[in-house]
Amino acid sequence: MDVGRVLRTYQRVCLGFVGLGVALALAGATPLFGWWRGAVAHDLFGAARLPPDVTRLARLTDAILGASIVGKWLTAWWLARGPLAAGHTWAWRASVAALALWWLVDSGVSLAVGAPANVVLVNGAPLVCAGSLLAMLRRHRAPTAPVPRARPRGWWALELVCWANVGLGLMVAVAPRWGGFAAWGAGLDRWVGAPASPEADLWLRFVAGPIGGTIAAHFLLLGWAARRAPGAAWVRRAVVTSVLAWCALDSALSVALGAWFNLAYVNLPCVVVVLVATAVARPGVTAAGPATVALCVAGGGAPPPAGVAIDLAVDAGVVDVFDAGAGAPDGPAATSSEPPS
Repeated sequence: MDVGRVLRTYQRVCLGFVGLGVALALAGATPLFGWWRGAVAHDLFGAARLPPDVTRLARLTDAILGASIVGKWLTAWWLARGPLAAGHTWAWRASVAALALWWLVDSGVSLAVGAPANVVLVNGAPLVCAGSLLAMLRRHRAPTAPVPRARPRGWWALELVCWANVGLGLMVAVAPRWGGFAAWGAGLDRWVGAPASPEADLWLRFVAGPIGGTIAAHFLLLGWAARRAPGAAWVRRAVVTSVLAWCALDSALSVALGAWFNLAYVNLPCVVVVLVATAVARPGVTAAGPATVALCVAGGGAPPPAGVAIDLAVDAGVVDVFDAGAGAPDGPAATSSEPPS
């Protein structure tokens, strides 16, 4: 098996789903996604199309779901081009766990509300495309040099914020009308001009599954990365780029639809908290002093796959598995600043 080709294909799949998220956010109401809407409408409402009072809400939820997909798969791409390509076991486990979490939450809610078409027509694609490639990478391993166990200052805050957002994503999926979301729910009712109809509430309960599952998977990847690669600059870049990409797309379309409440009660508070936590997470400096820069020079490890670029960027005293240049050096695999698997 050509591991390098599998890794490059997986990275392209991640970017492909980023593109799918953008397309859903921008064109969810067009014939491009009409087959999906029609199948779900048949399951939920026994009709070929969404009811009129659901159509406007669906435009907003398309934007929210599409932007969430962008953030999640952009994070998966960061892991794929760095620690997963380097053969770190934790990155493979995190990628598999995030995919499984999203599928179980999304599919479970879809089945619970009576929309099996979403499971059959949509949820199988990421599971097959990404899951099969991750299965091929199961034995792709590289040795990891010992590193200090001390954590860089402030990274506990970033990790805590990520895990908290995993919990919030799960709450969105199973209880979109939970009291903690009351302000958002009241804003939604004002936006539609009246308390949401039973049909609109049913759509909201359905789409909360994909949205919440995607949010939970997104922050599971970020939390795992913050836990296992504290101090690594690529983790901070992954947090900032994925969260800003989600927020920018979601917010722009919310404003275009006049749904300012989504900006006020969800997007801005979330992005501020995440960015503050990221700013507090200092790169590469631990309470015990600068992190040890270690290269694996023994242990018989295989080199990175040909064509998979692993760049060793020395950043504030740590070796950061990051970017790709053409080809890979001969010799044992380099390691990053994360704890050994």
